[in-house]
Amino acid sequence: FLIVWPNVEIARRSIPEFQVGGDVIDIVRGSARRWLFWIGLGVCLVAALIAGVTGSRSWLTFVKAFYGEPFGRDDPIFGHDLGFYVFSVPAWHAMQQFVFAAVIVALLLAALIHLGLGGAFTATAARQADEQAPRPLNRPQMQRPNISFAMPPKASMHLSALLGVLFVIIGIGQFFKMWGYLQGNNELFPGAGYTDVHARIPAAWILMGAAFLIAALLFFNMWRRVKWWPWTLAAWVGIFILA
Repeated sequence: FLIVWPNVEIARRSIPEFQVGGDVIDIVRGSARRWLFWIGLGVCLVAALIAGVTGSRSWLTFVKAFYGEPFGRDDPIFGHDLGFYVFSVPAWHAMQQFVFAAVIVALLLAALIHLGLGGAFTATAARQADEQAPRPLNRPQMQRPNISFAMPPKASMHLSALLGVLFVIIGIGQFFKMWGYLQGNNELFPGAGYTDVHARIPAAWILMGAAFLIAALLFFNMWRRVKWWPWTLAAWVGIFILA
């Protein structure tokens, strides 16, 4: 609730109160701002209740992390005690997944509010003439509407910040993924194999660095507010496939 509700409120408060285009649009948006407060509050409370019930099932994971003891032997790759991987890593990974899911929900709700009520749609009619084919005299000339969408600066800044936080969490998840390779179960023996040590762990380092770099660009975009920031998702998918 503490992650999702503030972002819904930020998106709601950033909805423009006035827009050129007629009094009807202004009245509808003013009413939507009032109703959205209670609708958003109800949705966030229900989502928080579901998240609490789901997260409570991991109570044993956090109890083991709180009372876990060291084994007295370190792993040969990262140099951590083996008890750290058995007791602490599952709890940190569960927390990372929980926060990741909460930020995803906050991002989707904020994007829905910004795109549905905060954006500005403009439509202009453009004449489409077909010079090659003859047109009957009684046939009206076709018009094709040109629809464009403009996102306000506050919406762009808010979504850039949420995406930046999301990529920071993704980068931390790649670090947990490297630790998880040490507990893998290969066909011949349990633990990290040759491919894990020499291919998958280096690829995770690359993905972690790329995620942090994309996050830094998105945080930088909070002040510059350039139009290329949605393409960071496509860039991440491409880097992920290559890695």
